[in-house]
Amino acid sequence: MIVNRAQLADLFGVDAGTLTSWADSGMPTVRGGKAWRADSAACIRWHVERERQRGGADDAVSRQRARLLGLQADARERDNGLAGGSLLRREDVQAAVQVVAAQTQAALFGLVRLVTPIRAAATDGEAVLLLRTEVHRALVAVAAMARDGWPDATTK
Repeated sequence: MIVNRAQLADLFGVDAGTLTSWADSGMPTVRGGKAWRADSAACIRWHVERERQRGGADDAVSRQRARLLGLQADARERDNGLAGGSLLRREDVQAAVQVVAAQTQAALFGLVRLVTPIRAAATDGEAVLLLRTEVHRALVAVAAMARDGWPDATTK
């Protein structure tokens, strides 16, 4: 995720001065004056590798520290994604899926009204055509909801 300087500092739990020092030491950032942009994943990889090199490749404590840092960075990135709107909460997605399922079910259950016309059809071909037409109409209605936006989950 591309982040600004404040988000990157929050991600690592450090101040801006530490970021400047890290950037001067090779952390991948794009700086234009006081404006910063960085790929948080690339910065995390850089930092983990830097910590690994500082502690030695066989140092178990260093590996655990790097692992913890990665997990903390993942959690902060998730929180930033939720706050910035690039991620959705599971509960919100579940509620939206329930609305979609209910709307789709309602559109397809509307086909029940075809029982009498199908029974009254003169031929099997007419009955199949009637059913196909109404199924198509229901699917078009569902597609229109998908295109135009599903109703808000809070207005079930």
